[in-house]
Amino acid sequence: MRMPRSLIAIAAGFAVLLPAAALAGPDSLCVQFVGSAGGETIMLSRGRVLAGALPVTLCGIGRNEVYRLELAGPGFERRVGSLRIGPDGASVGGIRLGVMARNALVPGMGSAYAGRRGAAAADGVSLAAALAVLAAEQREYGHLRNRLDVLRSLAAGAETYEEAARARDGAHEAVVMVNIQNAHRRRLAVLCGALYGWQAIEPLFADVPPGSGPAGEGGSLMLSGAGRSRGKAFVYSLLRPGRGQFYQGKTGRGLFFSAGTLAAGLAALEYWNRYDEAVGEYDLCVERFAAASSVPEKEALAAACGLLRSDADDEKRNRVISLAVLAAIWGWNCADTFFDSGDVQISRYALEIDSRGAAVAVRF
Repeated sequence: MRMPRSLIAIAAGFAVLLPAAALAGPDSLCVQFVGSAGGETIMLSRGRVLAGALPVTLCGIGRNEVYRLELAGPGFERRVGSLRIGPDGASVGGIRLGVMARNALVPGMGSAYAGRRGAAAADGVSLAAALAVLAAEQREYGHLRNRLDVLRSLAAGAETYEEAARARDGAHEAVVMVNIQNAHRRRLAVLCGALYGWQAIEPLFADVPPGSGPAGEGGSLMLSGAGRSRGKAFVYSLLRPGRGQFYQGKTGRGLFFSAGTLAAGLAALEYWNRYDEAVGEYDLCVERFAAASSVPEKEALAAACGLLRSDADDEKRNRVISLAVLAAIWGWNCADTFFDSGDVQISRYALEIDSRGAAVAVRF
C-alpha cells in the first residue's frame, strides 16, 4: 500500500507547485498591503491564492495582470474588486458591472463569481421554484381558456335556444374562473420578476470594491473597508429575506430564511387563489339562485350556496393564516440580524483550480 500513496503524494505535490511556479515569473514583484483598520484580511486570487492579515507583504504578483481582490475579516463588510499593478502603480477597480451582467444572463452566476455562493444558491433555487409554480399555473390557465373557447364555439353553433343558453351559461362561468386564474398567474409573474430583478441589481451594494490609496511608502498600498452594520443587515433582510444574514456571514440562517419565506409566500399565494375561486363559485351560485324560477330549485340552490359560502369562509381563514405565517417568518428574519454579528470565519487553507492546474494557499 505504500507505493500508491507515494505516487498520490507526488502527483498532489506537482499539482500544487507547478501553477505557483508558472505564476511567479521573473517580472513578479512584492507589494505591501496596509489596512485602514486592524483585523482585516486580504485575499488575492489568480490561479492561486495569496492571503494574509493586514499589514502583510505578498510576493509573486505579476505586472499588468488582473487579480481578484477580496477584503474581509471578523466584524468587517466583505469588499471585493480587482487589483492590477501597471506602469503607473497599483489600481483597484470594481467587478459590480460584470457580476450584474452574469446575474442577468444566468440568475446567481454573477453572485457565485463574486464569492457570494450562499446568495447565488438562494437566488437560483428560489427563482427556479417560483418559475416551476408559474409554469404549472400557466398550464391550468391554458386549460381554462381552451374550455372557454369550446363553450363559445358551442354557443355559436347551437341549433336550439336551450343548447345555446346552456353553452352561454357555461361560458360565463368559465370566464369567471379564467379571470381568477389569470390574476393568480399575474401575482406569480410579479414574484418571479421581483426575484430576478433583485439578484440583478444586488451587486450594486453587495459587491462594493475596497477603497485604496498609497500608504506613504514605496511599494505599499492602503486598503480600506467598512465595519459591518446591523442596520444594513436589517434593511437587506427587510428587502430580501436572508440577505442580512448573508451580509453578516451567517450563511446557514440566510439559506433557511430565504427558503422559509419563499415557501410561505408561495403557500400564501396559493391560498389567496383558492379563496378567490371559492368566492367566484359562491357568486356564480348566487346568480343561478337569482335566475331560478321554481321554489324547489331555489331551495336546492340556497343549500348549495350556503355550503359554498362556508367553503369561502374556510379559505379566507386559511389565507389569513398563511399571510400571518409569512409575516412571522419575515419578521423573525429581520429580528435575527440583531441577535449576533455572525463574524465570518476564514479558513486557514484555500484551494484554487483553473485550466493551468491547482494551487493551495496557507494563511499565516
